Amino acid sequence: MGAALVLVQSNTPTAGLTDGSVDVSVLRRPVGDARIRTALLGVEPRYAAVAADDPLARRRSLSLNDFAGRTVAVDVLTGTTTEELWSPSVVPAATRTVRGVEDWLTVIAAGQAVGISAEATAAQHPRPGVVYRPVRDAPPVPVWLAWWADSPPKNLDALVQLVCEQYGRRTPEL
Repeated sequence: MGAALVLVQSNTPTAGLTDGSVDVSVLRRPVGDARIRTALLGVEPRYAAVAADDPLARRRSLSLNDFAGRTVAVDVLTGTTTEELWSPSVVPAATRTVRGVEDWLTVIAAGQAVGISAEATAAQHPRPGVVYRPVRDAPPVPVWLAWWADSPPKNLDALVQLVCEQYGRRTPEL
């Protein structure tokens, strides 16, 4: 019998790995825990999320400079956006801390902030009142597969190969 793949949503920095909810997790933030091993799966472009009635929504793509003077919604627990994304000369006016993607989208749809995230957010979280636009000059978001170093899951090599193929990337050395 083959392995079963069960998808679990977890709003934790390790996407459920350290709390025991999953055997492997997909992460878009680095993990500073020596007990965890990772394999780089690929990278995703960054997308802006703005209210549908925001003037930026009419543009085909955006630049990091377009966030200057704006409030940016940031999920400090699991998000990929930090103030280091911008140069010191062009920064958002403020950040607004949110908890999870639903809170992030609600604040953006209400026009209280704009956001920036990985392409997967745009693909997996459409929301009426929110428009996603590529951010052409933002560095891509790395995507890792993570697992416990002392307890790698069965068929890890095959899983890493499969997911890397989906990202169009050669399988990394484990």
